[in-house]
Amino acid sequence: MGNYGNKFDSDVGASSSTTEPGNAVFDGVQYHYMAWTSKKPILMVTSQWEDISFRLYAMNLILRTCDRMETQINRLKLLIKQDADEIEIASEIVSILDMLIMETSKKLPDPRGRTASNQLDRRIHRQRVQTFITICQEAKHLRQNCTDAQEAIAAINDFLERLNLVSYELTIRYFFQPQNSFPDVVIWMISDNERVAYARIPAYEILYASEKPEFCGRYCSKPHTITLKYPTANVKSKKHYKVPGQLRIIAWLGRAADQENFEFHSRGQISVYADTFETETKIPVRGWGPDGYTDITGDIPLENCPPGWEWDGDWKINSELALLYDTSQGHMHVLEDAFEFQYRFPAGAWEPEKMTNGKNEDIPQLSSITVPEGWEWESEWTVDTNRACDEDALQGWEYSAPDDDTAGEIAWGTIEKTYHTSRRRRLVRNRVCIDQKVFKKAEKTEELLGEGWEYATTMSSQFHIMPKMLDLVRRRRWVRKKKSKKKIPKMPSPKIYIVYEDLSKLHLRAYIYQGRDLLPMDQDSFSDPVAMVSFLNQTRRTEVYKHSLNPIWDQTLMVDIMFYGDLEHLQRNCPDVAVEVFDRDDVGSLEFMGRTSGKPLLKFDPEEDQIPKLQWYSVKKANQAGGSVLAAFELILKHDQRKMPLPPPCKTDVQVPMVPFGIRPVLQRTALEFLIWGVRKMESFNLLSVDSPSVLIQIGEVEIRTKIIKSLKKNPNFSDPIYYIEANLPVDDLYFPPIVIRVKDNRKFGRRPTVGQHIITNSLNYRIKPGAETSDTEGRSIQLDIIQEEEERQPLLLFHEHTKKIREDEIDWWSKYYASIGETGMYGNYEESGLDLIKVYKNELEKQENFNHFSDFIQTFRLFRGKVEDEDEEPEFAGEFKCLLSLAFYEYFLPFGSLTETFFFLYDKEVKVRIYVVRASELAPQDSNGLADPYLKIKVGKKRILDRENYIPNTLDPTFGRMFELDLKLPMEKDLYVEVFDWDLIGTDDKIGETIIDLENRYLSKFKAWCALPETYCISGPCPWRDQMKPKEWLEQKCREQKWDEPVWNSNTCVMVAGKTYKLDDYEKDMVNWSTATLNNIILKPCEHLGPADERLALHILRTFPHVPEHVETRPLFYDVLPNIEQGRLQMWVDMFPKEFGDPGLPYNIEPRKPSKYFLRMVVWNCSEIPMMDVSMLGDQMSDIYFKGWLSGLEHKRQKTDVHYRPRSLDGTGNFNWRFVFPFDYLPQERMVHVAKKEHLWSLDKTVTKFPPVLNIQVWDNDLIGANEYISKYSIKKRCEIVLPITNMPKCCKFQRFCTLENVPDMQGNCKNEMLNLFDQKMALKGWWPLYRVVDGVRDNKKYVMGKLEMSVEILSAEEEEAKPAGQGRDEPNMNPKLEKPNRPATSFAWFSSPFKSLRYIIWRKYKWVILGVLGVLLLVAFIVLFFYSFPQIFSEEVGKLF
Repeated sequence: MGNYGNKFDSDVGASSSTTEPGNAVFDGVQYHYMAWTSKKPILMVTSQWEDISFRLYAMNLILRTCDRMETQINRLKLLIKQDADEIEIASEIVSILDMLIMETSKKLPDPRGRTASNQLDRRIHRQRVQTFITICQEAKHLRQNCTDAQEAIAAINDFLERLNLVSYELTIRYFFQPQNSFPDVVIWMISDNERVAYARIPAYEILYASEKPEFCGRYCSKPHTITLKYPTANVKSKKHYKVPGQLRIIAWLGRAADQENFEFHSRGQISVYADTFETETKIPVRGWGPDGYTDITGDIPLENCPPGWEWDGDWKINSELALLYDTSQGHMHVLEDAFEFQYRFPAGAWEPEKMTNGKNEDIPQLSSITVPEGWEWESEWTVDTNRACDEDALQGWEYSAPDDDTAGEIAWGTIEKTYHTSRRRRLVRNRVCIDQKVFKKAEKTEELLGEGWEYATTMSSQFHIMPKMLDLVRRRRWVRKKKSKKKIPKMPSPKIYIVYEDLSKLHLRAYIYQGRDLLPMDQDSFSDPVAMVSFLNQTRRTEVYKHSLNPIWDQTLMVDIMFYGDLEHLQRNCPDVAVEVFDRDDVGSLEFMGRTSGKPLLKFDPEEDQIPKLQWYSVKKANQAGGSVLAAFELILKHDQRKMPLPPPCKTDVQVPMVPFGIRPVLQRTALEFLIWGVRKMESFNLLSVDSPSVLIQIGEVEIRTKIIKSLKKNPNFSDPIYYIEANLPVDDLYFPPIVIRVKDNRKFGRRPTVGQHIITNSLNYRIKPGAETSDTEGRSIQLDIIQEEEERQPLLLFHEHTKKIREDEIDWWSKYYASIGETGMYGNYEESGLDLIKVYKNELEKQENFNHFSDFIQTFRLFRGKVEDEDEEPEFAGEFKCLLSLAFYEYFLPFGSLTETFFFLYDKEVKVRIYVVRASELAPQDSNGLADPYLKIKVGKKRILDRENYIPNTLDPTFGRMFELDLKLPMEKDLYVEVFDWDLIGTDDKIGETIIDLENRYLSKFKAWCALPETYCISGPCPWRDQMKPKEWLEQKCREQKWDEPVWNSNTCVMVAGKTYKLDDYEKDMVNWSTATLNNIILKPCEHLGPADERLALHILRTFPHVPEHVETRPLFYDVLPNIEQGRLQMWVDMFPKEFGDPGLPYNIEPRKPSKYFLRMVVWNCSEIPMMDVSMLGDQMSDIYFKGWLSGLEHKRQKTDVHYRPRSLDGTGNFNWRFVFPFDYLPQERMVHVAKKEHLWSLDKTVTKFPPVLNIQVWDNDLIGANEYISKYSIKKRCEIVLPITNMPKCCKFQRFCTLENVPDMQGNCKNEMLNLFDQKMALKGWWPLYRVVDGVRDNKKYVMGKLEMSVEILSAEEEEAKPAGQGRDEPNMNPKLEKPNRPATSFAWFSSPFKSLRYIIWRKYKWVILGVLGVLLLVAFIVLFFYSFPQIFSEEVGKLF
């Protein structure tokens, strides 16, 4: 525990932690054991740790409750499985709840006040207490109110899960737990001072609690068996499933203060012994001479009695080891045996090697084996031929190659091979006891009691009982009991033993009946299994069952055991009987296949007469499932008052005890019939192809052999497929043997190797129960609801007469598909068309519950072969076997041979196959950008279709929309491979995944899986009838197959089929009434695509039979390199059309939707009330108006008109006569514009982006200096625009005065004018539309008028565009309509190009009177200035003239 008790660690003090070394004794079959007979060693380790026992007390209490609950839950499950009475089940549930209530009412240890407790301890305690209170309350409520057993079981399992959660056992065991300072107790097995095996015991499991018994660990002071492990870190090492040994121990861990409470509860007496070995050495001529007394190692001499102790008796010779070799105990007749060995060199002759007795000890000759006193020989030495030996029964040899030590012993073969170098045979001779006194004292011999010597070559070699010529050393053990002079403690110091004086004789019987589904260990997919049964220190083995994975040993193994111990311990904690399965190879070695264990039935009471029952025990090889073994065990206590049961009878051919009657399964006469169809996809075996296969079917001891297929390549079916046989098989389903199917290839020189096999473990699915109906004529009454949705939907045969008509180009197969999966926005108005939907399955079609892999006629079994090397590895695939089998007790058997009259045999049936691949999703990325470029590849046999040129770039969810058509021959070309590859520019393409479809099973199935039935019969539209025959013809064919009378038609809407009358109104009337009531009596009319009434009625009748509906299946993609890892999913379906029924209809067009070329023409005529954006130098507002237009997603192709400069009267009115022409790619079904462009300059392919078709028009103000501006009344950042969704746009106004904001749809879509689809308009729309702006931040996003625009707009297809050409703007061809140059007033000009017009129309018009007044004033001022300037001179001149 920690470093305490570690004998290799010199830093810690010595303690009695190691048993005395000794030689292991061979059990005679497989294993060795330590000879601890009446004295069992006791080990003691004293250590010091922090006292955290209070933490483990609570966990132990919870774990005890969990253990009790698991035991009772398992008992409850067994009652439910056995269909027990409801009262018994209810009583068990009540007992579980009562126990749970009682346990959860107990008080948990409180960590408060403890030295090592902390806040985490207190929180965990509160959590556990709260959990206990909650579970207790819920359990009480459940006990009082629960009425459903399943509900109670679910609640109990929930209680158990919650208790396990708060126990924290997994946290301590598998994770680092800082709160746990108690290390595990480690037990080491040491050999030659090396650690060879170990076991770890969690400390809390053996912890003793002095406070309450329920706080103790689950194994405290209780005998239990622990399994040792090899100390290896290699995960794949074989040591992980090999067992180096087992220990039967009683463990106790507690405080030193509590050691007085250390109780084994056993009748054994704890004693302390001193022992020494008397050693003698053999000296030539003189003989044996004394060599002193030492310990077992020969190094430490004998010591005196230590202080404080005294001897209790004299030295005695310990002869317990010699008793183990006395094989005559309790027997009057004994069979002595010996082995004669021979060897040879390669290509040499056999030469004598040695002789051994039954204990594998060498003897010089047979005469060396003598009879003990009181015995005499009853016969002479003879060769034992009643065992597995060579064909020459008089020789009795077994052969082996050089020793193989991997399994611990040499395995011997019965057939002589050239590589064999050793052989042996068994010689036997009987002896009989003639002295009754000797017989009664057979427990030990007088010689062993007197001497007790063991012999060896040296002190370091292994000792044995019988002396040999080369033995130079011998020893015998002396023991002497010690006692303390003081009070004897419960756990005194070293060399402590618990001594059992009573000897019990036990008799174990192991009934090994059969194995099932064992692991294949040989290359031919089989094994040669042998079972070994071990109990305590004894082992027995069964006979080897050759060449089978389902051996029927039918053997009873009997073991006599001398038990030194407490029978009460054995009754309370009986160890399991271990069963190990090995495979014996041809070279003689044994290879481990798995192990299991089971509890024996204890018969210690003389009056007890219970019979054990055979059970299936699961075999495990490490973590790998290795099949199961059907066995039972019973342990009988021998004593004078009990009469031993009779020995089981022996098999007739060999003297091997078989399972007695009363224990072996009860058999009943059973009929077996097989419809063996053929084999498929057979892989090569030993480099040769399989060409002439036959089939061997085994059920227990019964075999069925088929005829040989002459040429697998020409026809893989059997010419005589029906086989019938009767056999005695178990009545109980639990014991029913597996069905083994072996396929053999008949090759030259009589070789018939097994090339594949399949094992059917559970045959219940193929057994006919009493009262079962098998006649297929009852099938017509089966109404398969495989096409109805869980929720009701609108009628399928009618559609509504709306005011708007559904365009034909808006409905295709993809509309039907998207409507079926509910992908909104992808199917347009398909739901309003009245057409039907399809069933989209979430996984493969054959995995639907109603179809059951299409195994109604033929079932497919996968064949495997080869040896499984790794537990994660699957057996090698070898092919497929197609067969139908039926098993029933004879009185209930109903032969199905008549089925072959209903179904025609399949010999090269030619079919036309159409593969529709819709799309893929969630593909595994293959490129560095995390995407892929997927494309499809179709493969059937040698036929290939490579669709590489149609790869879809840069996507993991491609829409393929591809249809492939092939002409095939079934069954030779039955497997359809649909593969998805990733396209690469450089290098090879990478495979993403594949899916495989068995076309043959679909073709043979009664569900008519070759061509699915739609819900409606349509003769036109996107999904017309595509089958070869019409519904009426298929109905007549169905009547012929079922041997009914032909349908009798009363009219086109009434017919009688198989005595039942069908009317069309019964299928279509309910739909009309339902839709009329729901849709408020909207006028309805029949769908224009529907076919005649009689064909529709026939289709309705066919859909009442088991048929596959029209569907799309979703198949997972897998890749062999990454097995069982899904690489994506593929949606597809397959149609098959037998050519004998004629040509099929046209295939569906599922090509991906491709956009059509359209042109939007818009003519901007006039505008008015446009807000002014500029201010002149004179303060006048004005704008230079022009318009921009584009389609959403095509912003890079926007267009604009010419500029209307300075509008007249400066009132926002403009004239343009300008045409916009917008080419775009449009998808009518989705009503989306497709824009394809490269994301990067280096991109190889264009990426398609979808946008709704929206026409955007904006008004701009042209500026000579600076950037042009949006025209807005409020802010430059606010746009003056109009947005028109061309598929749902408001109708224009004819007159300007009626153009208001009421013509603009609000947030709820309300609009005064009619909403229309521009694609439906045959003529251009011309009128006025308001320009508006939604101002952010204003409540309810109120719109403001920003002007009015007069324009005309229309949509033209590519053909119409070519027929009615028109240029952009006013360019040629200026037609449709022809646009004249706008008659703009003289006030429209640009000032920099017409400065005089600027003076005339801007300055003069507004300021002419001001200009004239200024000029008048200037003239007056000039006159006055000139007057005053010239007046003085003139005045002086005039005055001078006067004077």
